[in-house]
Amino acid sequence: MMKSVLAALALALAGPLAHADHDLAREWSRTAAQLSGDVQGALSGEPLGAQIEDELAKFSVTAARLAHQSEAEDLACIFRGMAEDTEVQLDRLSQSDERLSALRRLATLLHDAEAIGLAASLKLPNNQTRTSAARVAPACSADAQGTVQYLTEQP
Repeated sequence: MMKSVLAALALALAGPLAHADHDLAREWSRTAAQLSGDVQGALSGEPLGAQIEDELAKFSVTAARLAHQSEAEDLACIFRGMAEDTEVQLDRLSQSDERLSALRRLATLLHDAEAIGLAASLKLPNNQTRTSAARVAPACSADAQGTVQYLTEQP
């Protein structure tokens, strides 16, 4: 958890973050596909090493970056939600009674992230430059009933 907080802080202090473009979204989607295989392996009993957990933390930071730089409010909210959910599930991985549930949630999240990253890559312009001060975070509101339905209908 501390590593991901430090990584997020480093990104925030890096000054203007430029180039939130379709390439970053596409790479994020590829990372989701790779991590999905690792998480599926962990669900099958293979160990999930610290390196994979670090990659999941980086995945979360990238999602937060995409959220911050996306002009489309719906995409910004999706990326922000995925970043936050990844962090929650990473914390739950260290709790033995929560581990299996966290792995299942991560598997679903990563599966969804593959498609979302590809869709976002089509919506985000290439080499879009913006300063961090120019972006106001959207007020994302969640439909509680819809969220419960989504989470309970996932495999």
